[in-house]
Amino acid sequence: MDFTEQVAQIKADVMARKAERAQVFAQDVLRASSFHPCPRQMYYQVHNWQDREPVSAEKQCLFDFGNTVEEHALADLNAAGYKVTRQQQPFEIPVEGGVVRGHIDGWISGGALGEQEMPLEIKGYTYEAERIDDWREFLTKAQPWLQQVPAQLTLYMLGTNTPRAVMVMVDKKGAELYPLPIELDYDYAEGLLRKAEMVYEHLAAEVEPDRVSYSTALCGNCDFAHICQPINPTLDDEGAVLDPWIIDLAELHVHTKPANDAHDDAKKVLREVYLKAGRAVLLVGPLKITQTKAGAVNMNRRKDDGTE
Repeated sequence: MDFTEQVAQIKADVMARKAERAQVFAQDVLRASSFHPCPRQMYYQVHNWQDREPVSAEKQCLFDFGNTVEEHALADLNAAGYKVTRQQQPFEIPVEGGVVRGHIDGWISGGALGEQEMPLEIKGYTYEAERIDDWREFLTKAQPWLQQVPAQLTLYMLGTNTPRAVMVMVDKKGAELYPLPIELDYDYAEGLLRKAEMVYEHLAAEVEPDRVSYSTALCGNCDFAHICQPINPTLDDEGAVLDPWIIDLAELHVHTKPANDAHDDAKKVLREVYLKAGRAVLLVGPLKITQTKAGAVNMNRRKDDGTE
């Protein structure tokens, strides 16, 4: 092995170690940090935890980097005169049928906050964190990991009986801190508790909650997509797909433009559907899908009357 190969091996060794650490861990209760917008996903977290798609080595890199972001934020807060105590303190909220558990990054006080301690959560983001002015803005985002943030902080406040919390967003590009005030919204909190109870009711009965409407942002990267919506299309005698979620993807493909993330994700799944169906011609809602002799999969819009 020459010197160039030796240096190249460094990354291979690092990524191999990341892959070793990327494990699927058992989960027997609902957790505040993974309070997903989809109740069915929350059901799978507990009932089918062993079926979760393992974290890739690349994603493990992001998780590990996130830990360094937290250390950076704590150092900056401490240098500015703020005190963070009781780091990773566990809490538990009893609900009908089970509990919701979690760990709080810490309790912050001092400086402009005075002596009253309140829960602290630190998150690192690659987008411009300074654009978020209100925690409710997270609820409008398409990405489930962003929608989960208000739920996580609200459950922290409920679990510790505190009316306020602080979220510190770290801009990973500029390394600046952007603190955000969080105040307990009792109506929103009540909805979270009812959702947890509904999931536990389904867990007790071992019956999955209904699927939510398919969306690329919500379902495209779900760790349980392979068991929730396996790519095993149901066809009629004419070779037309009957599964509503697949037809919804075809509609999405038709009504979005190439280079759009939703369009491209839909196209990727529809290609898998076509190959799985094993038909020369596959009809999916407004689309007719075929394959060239060279192996390329073509998706063309059918005529308005549904004929070919």
